Amino acid sequence: MTSLARMVIADLYVCVGIVLCRIPCILGATVTGLLGARFWRCRTARPPPPPLPAARIDIRQRPLTAHHQSSYLFSLPLELRQCIYEHALGGHLVKLRLAASKGHKHYVIASMFYMPPEDPDKILNLRVHPPADEIPVALLRSCRQVYLEALPVLHRKNTFYFLAHEFHTVLLAALGEYCVHDIRNVYLRQDSVNKPGPTYASRWGAVFTLLKQMRGLECLSLELHAGVVVIDQTEPHPLGAVLGSAWGRGVLSIRGLRRFALFFSTGDPPMLPEFSFRLSERLRTLMTGERADERYAEFLAMSRAGRERRETAAVLEAAAVGH
Repeated sequence: MTSLARMVIADLYVCVGIVLCRIPCILGATVTGLLGARFWRCRTARPPPPPLPAARIDIRQRPLTAHHQSSYLFSLPLELRQCIYEHALGGHLVKLRLAASKGHKHYVIASMFYMPPEDPDKILNLRVHPPADEIPVALLRSCRQVYLEALPVLHRKNTFYFLAHEFHTVLLAALGEYCVHDIRNVYLRQDSVNKPGPTYASRWGAVFTLLKQMRGLECLSLELHAGVVVIDQTEPHPLGAVLGSAWGRGVLSIRGLRRFALFFSTGDPPMLPEFSFRLSERLRTLMTGERADERYAEFLAMSRAGRERRETAAVLEAAAVGH
């Protein structure tokens, strides 16, 4: 065998060895890709949890059984029992969100508990926010009277934290429609940058519709991306453009608040600090305070007059161009 033939055979052995070494990597990548695609399809196809039934048995209409004479809790006045319920069930920041579970075909509700914010006028960062013990909701199962007395305390004395795009689904599946009127404090965070459009408008429309149903809502905090609220801050009247948009009208339709806070995270384009402050203050002026409804009525009248003037000017301009 010539030296040339030996060199060719040696090169062939090297090529075969390289191919054999690469086959497991290629097969592994292929299998991983197939499994990953299958997992992603399953994940995206996972349905949301169903809402709690709106029709409930009104246990208040049924007669109460006599309490045992040794029940120290019910020997106390109702005011003291309310203090006990508030100490046990209130004073938390409760984050509720959708989570995947191996044992369920649909999403489930995950709850996380934190200490209440020290300054409600500052943006929340739950990565560094101190956690808290879980709320002992088993107390509600002790008896019917405790359930009736303590359940409203659970809803009124905690701040509920939601992601904006999950708000409607999570609230109805975790707390139920029947508790909407008892909720007092809500923090909504927009965690995805969705540009204004039909989906964006309908999603916020569902959020505002549910917020307006909360007749007892006192404190509302919104954390938003700047880029989806203000598109062009260089136009002559950017503040009026935001307040007159579908999002602005939806926010202003929520009445009866005691406190309102608006926070902006980074966005594209970034929110100018002075503009974000003026927008927050303007919304707070129109939504909170003793004369909020009066100021809001004046704002609507001015907006209507301004819109009529613009429409008239547009008609006159079109007529002038036609001539």
